[in-house]
Amino acid sequence: MFHRSSLLYLKYVGSFHVEDTDQKSRIRKVRDELETLHVFNKSKKVMICISVRGIKICSPNCETVFMAHALRRVSYVTCDANHKQVAFLAREPAGEANSQYCHVFVTITSSQVCVAYLNIL
Repeated sequence: MFHRSSLLYLKYVGSFHVEDTDQKSRIRKVRDELETLHVFNKSKKVMICISVRGIKICSPNCETVFMAHALRRVSYVTCDANHKQVAFLAREPAGEANSQYCHVFVTITSSQVCVAYLNIL
């Protein structure tokens, strides 16, 4: 686990590929995709550990690490309190800057969205 980290318990909805050359296009793509994810069938309970070293997505008991991203690879964070969504855009370790993945989570309450957003931001 990361030293001095914030822990959040959220539901992982999924990830999608974003490949655009400029930031505005990537943001538009993320917002469009998030619209389609307002209704989802499956989600997985996860724990998110956030520290100065990065973002780690684990099983709620910390036994399994599903993904980990250094903060330098995270380029965008957004939230939608009405739909309880939080998402961040990150580049793969060896990936190109314009090829990124958006990871989407939902919270139980709208107020948790703000907490999650500010912690990831």
